[in-house]
Amino acid sequence: MTREQAANVLGVPTDADPSEVRRAWRIWARLAHPDAGGSPEHFRRLAQARDALLAGSIPEPLPMSEPDPRAPLRRVCIRPVGPAAWSLVGLCLVAIAGAGVADVLPTWAAALVMGSLATTAAVIVTRRIATDQADVGHRITLLTAVWVPLATVQVLVAQVLGAGVLIGLPALALPFAAAVALVNPGAGLWRPIPG
Repeated sequence: MTREQAANVLGVPTDADPSEVRRAWRIWARLAHPDAGGSPEHFRRLAQARDALLAGSIPEPLPMSEPDPRAPLRRVCIRPVGPAAWSLVGLCLVAIAGAGVADVLPTWAAALVMGSLATTAAVIVTRRIATDQADVGHRITLLTAVWVPLATVQVLVAQVLGAGVLIGLPALALPFAAAVALVNPGAGLWRPIPG
């Protein structure tokens, strides 16, 4: 197909620029597409005309925007002062003192209770210090930064008390894993399995 024939099929001048050719193609494609009741032969002819007129032209680049850089963690956190700070410290101490259940409950149950206390404290501390500008990554980082030391001290306290909680470490981490999954529901941890 010559350039003149292609220009006649699409209804554009022979010296049409690529944007004009693409615009005419989109209009004709909507009308002549076989799914819209058009003839497959006519649609093929339109495609040939488009290809003939665009031969040698550079395709349109897809617009892509640069993502905003992530703010540093210190910019999305506030430092609690006064009674707010003391209440958070007290909450963490209560979570650590929860290691005392290791003497009373069976190992797995004690680890689950200890993990729940550490996770609850980590969630509350994270909510109190993270601002609205904090994204999911910031919140998971803060949760981890609070939970790991709390859980470690809990296990150490339980060991000093003579309770063998090390075997229950998976149960200790379950509440934390659930909290992280709730912070980031888009990760798919709470989606139903397709049947």
